[in-house]
Amino acid sequence: MKNLIKKCYVYKITNNIINKSYVGSRLSNYPENDADYMGSSNTLYREYDKYNQINFSKIILEIYENISKKQLLDNESNYILYYNTLMPNGYNKNLPNKHLKFYCSGENLGK
Repeated sequence: MKNLIKKCYVYKITNNIINKSYVGSRLSNYPENDADYMGSSNTLYREYDKYNQINFSKIILEIYENISKKQLLDNESNYILYYNTLMPNGYNKNLPNKHLKFYCSGENLGK
């Protein structure tokens, strides 16, 4: 199959003070070495300023190899629903597989 993502992962970042979380995905050849990556959400950046980034933790929920863009977005959306991270309960603004202009690491995955 063509147009598969070689390696990527879905992660969850949690504010350990107020217990709100964000679920995201990232294209990365070495997810296990990506500990410093703490999302690219403007909402998260504002929360890092407010609560200090050291009060947030990140876990990798699942690593994928050779997965379609659609499947990655579907999996990420399923985790958002499972962890109930849509606003106001969490930091996610929408479900990636329902948002036509969704971007992941600079690559348009919404097509």
